[in-house]
Amino acid sequence: MLELRRVVKRFGGVVALNDLSMTVGAGEIHGLIGPNGSGKSTVFNVVCGVFAPTSGAVHFRERDITGWPPHRVVAAGIGRTFQATLLFPEFTVEENALVSAQISAVGTLWDAVFWSRRYREAEAGIRRWAGEVLRELRLDALRKVLVRDLPHRDQKAVALANVLATGAALILLDEPLAGLSLQETNDVMDTLRGLRQRGKTILLVEHNMRSVMGLCDVITVLNHGAKIAAGPPAVIQRDERVIQAYLGAEPADARDH
Repeated sequence: MLELRRVVKRFGGVVALNDLSMTVGAGEIHGLIGPNGSGKSTVFNVVCGVFAPTSGAVHFRERDITGWPPHRVVAAGIGRTFQATLLFPEFTVEENALVSAQISAVGTLWDAVFWSRRYREAEAGIRRWAGEVLRELRLDALRKVLVRDLPHRDQKAVALANVLATGAALILLDEPLAGLSLQETNDVMDTLRGLRQRGKTILLVEHNMRSVMGLCDVITVLNHGAKIAAGPPAVIQRDERVIQAYLGAEPADARDH
């Protein structure tokens, strides 16, 4: 689904990503972990077109998307959330989803101005699709509520709904469990497993190690912008390089976390 090939990203004299190669398989939940400053957010920004890599390539569904601007990346089928939940606070939940779903809108300016039949049909389709997304994430009862009035957990759900409303096949989640209670965390994990069952591919950055180990099929570990390990959770938990660089403990201690 996604492949980074020897990606390097420099900011002046700082090397944020150092010869990084990694693959995300279709239909898996793939965790991306590492200490603060290890390059995780830079990976997201390179994949989504916020930054062009200094060298190397990014391939999505075997298509080279290196350096594409964000709007082309979204149209190709990649969506993301952010650490700080970025929404339209003055819009309702439904309106937020409708804005995101506009990526699939068809028609010309003439169609929009004169409310042509083609535009009306496209608009009705977008509303149906946005409604399906909200029902899937159990947000249907909140569709007319202003986002600014929602609690933290529901705002995170709206952010995920916005991504799904674009029709994304690959979903990049930046700390989706941050600030959630134990029950809320379990609910989100169940939602992500459900998305995987429906064919979505998920790449997530998360600091809740217990949840990462229980949720992800594969984990890639970064340190100083370089990949130091990759594999299933059981292998990652016992990798000495990961324990020393990320957990900062001996293997026995790491298992207790």
